[in-house]
Amino acid sequence: MKTPEEIRKRIIEVVGKTGGHLASSLGAVEIAVALAKVFEPEKDRIVWDVGHQAYAWKILTGRDGAFDTLRQFGGISGFPNPRESKADAAVAGHAGMAMSVALGLAAAHSAPNVVAVVGDSSMANGVSFEALNNCAAAKCKIIVVLNDNEMSISKPIGSFAKFLGRLITGVRYNRIKKAAESAGHGLKLTFLRGVYHEIESRIKGLFLANRFFEQFGLRYIGPVDGHDLAALEDAFTVAKEDKRSVIVHVVTKKGKGYRPAEVEPTKFHGIGAFASEHKTNMKSWSDVFGEAVCELARKDARICALTAAMKDGTGLKGFANEFPSRFFDVGIAEEHLMGFAAGLAAGGMRPVVAIYSTFLQRAVDQVMHDLAISNLPVIIGIDRAGVVGADGVTHQGVFDLAMLKAIPNVVIAQPKDAEDLRRLLEEALERGGVTAIRYPRGICPDKVEPLAGGHDAKIAIWATGDWLGKANEVAARIGAEVVHARYLKPFDAATLARQRDAGMKIVSLENAAVAGGLGETIGADLKFGWPDEFVPHGKVRELERSFGLDADSICERIAQNG
Repeated sequence: MKTPEEIRKRIIEVVGKTGGHLASSLGAVEIAVALAKVFEPEKDRIVWDVGHQAYAWKILTGRDGAFDTLRQFGGISGFPNPRESKADAAVAGHAGMAMSVALGLAAAHSAPNVVAVVGDSSMANGVSFEALNNCAAAKCKIIVVLNDNEMSISKPIGSFAKFLGRLITGVRYNRIKKAAESAGHGLKLTFLRGVYHEIESRIKGLFLANRFFEQFGLRYIGPVDGHDLAALEDAFTVAKEDKRSVIVHVVTKKGKGYRPAEVEPTKFHGIGAFASEHKTNMKSWSDVFGEAVCELARKDARICALTAAMKDGTGLKGFANEFPSRFFDVGIAEEHLMGFAAGLAAGGMRPVVAIYSTFLQRAVDQVMHDLAISNLPVIIGIDRAGVVGADGVTHQGVFDLAMLKAIPNVVIAQPKDAEDLRRLLEEALERGGVTAIRYPRGICPDKVEPLAGGHDAKIAIWATGDWLGKANEVAARIGAEVVHARYLKPFDAATLARQRDAGMKIVSLENAAVAGGLGETIGADLKFGWPDEFVPHGKVRELERSFGLDADSICERIAQNG
């Protein structure tokens, strides 16, 4: 088995070429090694929450040889996936799922041991709390490894607390305790059975906030140094031998072993290929969105901005710095995010929510129930709308349009360039009600205009904003008129009627799922978009070519259909 140092070197080398989630995975290397030693990866069930931490696990469970293909088209995924390896107990791309899945696996008696590896941010997710609530009533055992790499939920106080942590996680102590409890049970001496647990609980209660977890029926072990391999193996062995559900609190350092990631863990959480990364002065859609919201907030004191643990990724860092009292980061809690926005709007504020498309999926009920029914003035900036590439099936943002389109009182728009994004935000503020503005990952063009096509055009191509350039390229080849579908709901019915009256064939191009998308809305004769399947990982251009959504394939299919 590779040493932690060898694993870290391998991760850094590969992620430097492929990009990926670096800081969290570097911090969890010893956890993965200890799990692989104490448990049987393909027999026991190890559920990694989110999967940002799981690169070492991949290397240790038969994928070291393929690790160079990480996040590449046709290569291994950046997240755990049972189709890739029996050692992956579940798909893990979104936070908060591990404990619920682990409880189900344990209740199904699917394995001798079931372990959920949960990050501290994921533990604060509402789904994790629901799972915790179920632990007390569950008649099955799970082991929860809480990887505390940013905040200290149960901070040890002083040297004695550290000594106590080492003592309580020691295999020898726990085996003596178990023998004493068994002896007490055999002799019917109930005081002996409980003496070790009572002393342990009382002393820990003086120094550690362990009682929180024990109220949910989980024995608390820790805190454990997450980079001390021997201590981790002892703690996991103790947890394995205990008949109760156990939570092992492990303290780690994000980016461990790679100084830049240790210093800036947020920057190196998810990063592109830094071995050959080139800088650009061009602004992303997220940058333009964040700057536009700041501009509006300077004129209107009611405007506030919200996000769910994605301040940097959604372009709101500048807003947070300039308007700290009007900025709210609720953590990984998307459902609460939308409900909170509803309260702000009902209280007279004008909330602007920034959220990735893939995470908006978790809060559709709140958009409907809390926002749309009351027709509250909330703007939802849907970042990473469309295929995002290397993060794969759990992160492709192709479903937001279909999910929101059926909800009354929701206006859906998509800009074509930076100027258009700013204008749509202004229009949304003037209009009131719920407005969802979707935009992709990547560079935002300053100006793009749809191709006119001429009076004799027989084909009209309706395109969502980010695919307008592709639509122009196709139209130039086949002599078509291009329509920027600026508002997806309600759409431009007058333009569609004119084109239908002229006998034009309608073609739709959308960076979204075809099922429930723009093409279905306008009754397009040919619909180009993502099919009714989960889109794998790979570079966006590779995926478009593979699914017949590049300009050449589109032109060919249009020609085939007359």
